[in-house]
Amino acid sequence: MTEAAVFVPRDGGVAATGLARGPWNPGEAHGGAPAALLAGAIEALDGDFAVSRLAVDFLGAVPLDVPLRVETTIVKPGSRFQLVDAVLRGPDRDLMRARAVRLRRAPQETPPSPGPAAPPPRDAFADHPGLVLDPAADRPPGFFPDAMEIRVVDGAPGSGAATAWFRLRAPILPGQAPTPLQRAVAAADFANGVSFRVPFDQWLFVNCDLTVHLSRDPVGEWIGLVARTDLGDAGAGLAAGTLFDDDGRVGTVAQSLFVQRR
Repeated sequence: MTEAAVFVPRDGGVAATGLARGPWNPGEAHGGAPAALLAGAIEALDGDFAVSRLAVDFLGAVPLDVPLRVETTIVKPGSRFQLVDAVLRGPDRDLMRARAVRLRRAPQETPPSPGPAAPPPRDAFADHPGLVLDPAADRPPGFFPDAMEIRVVDGAPGSGAATAWFRLRAPILPGQAPTPLQRAVAAADFANGVSFRVPFDQWLFVNCDLTVHLSRDPVGEWIGLVARTDLGDAGAGLAAGTLFDDDGRVGTVAQSLFVQRR
């Protein structure tokens, strides 16, 4: 893992580095980067709780190299079930809001859940024409591929469906290894990016939100995602998928998409 981080301390808060840069605007962060930042802030609250659901609303673009603040509030306290809000504030307005369901960790003897098989092995991946960047090209750093490694193992470009594995190459904050939740949230925000139906250079299909449900903590560095995108005829779309680790299914993701020809 690289020593550089996606966010660094700045003026009592944090600032997004070039490793947070997204695909739509070179001065703005990829949604998965600040979503993972908020997830980490929620996890850092007291108590042995697991995040079962994280719903993030994107209120505005998150700029790079600008002081940002993260604030968390326990909306519903409780010993078994909590609701927690987290806000990412920019210099003059709120940029992202998240609400999390936190459930008490308490080991239970439950039967195994049948479900779909895990995605194909990571070594089965091949270059995906929609996600290949020339390493020799003169480009600024970005969340992909510098902070996030992606291995697409199934799905033709533009088909609206893809299976991929994701691994964070960099910590979200300096000196802190990404948590399982942060890995899952950062990967989940790529659902529309890997399962696109229309070309990047001709269309915008930007997600306005991100909702992740988890049945357990993912294990290992790699997060698998089986994603699908469906586009309507009124400028909206939906990207959704299933999240995996090496042991099997761990959760789901859904994104509302704003769709417009460039």
